[in-house]
Amino acid sequence: GLALKGSPSLFCFSLIMTSTYEIDVIRYAMSRSTGIFGCDEYAVLSTDNETVIGNYEGEEVKTIHVPPAPITRSVDGTAGNAKLFIN
Repeated sequence: GLALKGSPSLFCFSLIMTSTYEIDVIRYAMSRSTGIFGCDEYAVLSTDNETVIGNYEGEEVKTIHVPPAPITRSVDGTAGNAKLFIN
């Protein structure tokens, strides 16, 4: 897309669980125009139902539903969640 805040343009996304503290983190970032809201374009993704996050720059911000994927444990003991981000 057209770079509105800088060149080159930057698209950012966040994958959240709306039933946890993560929705408050996104709302805080939105209120401060930081994080993904500092990018030229952004999307808030969730495996939960579509949820209204709030309003940003005159537009209603909603989550975009993505299919869930099993979260496993990787060989190094961290969350094996790559498939979720690929979806």
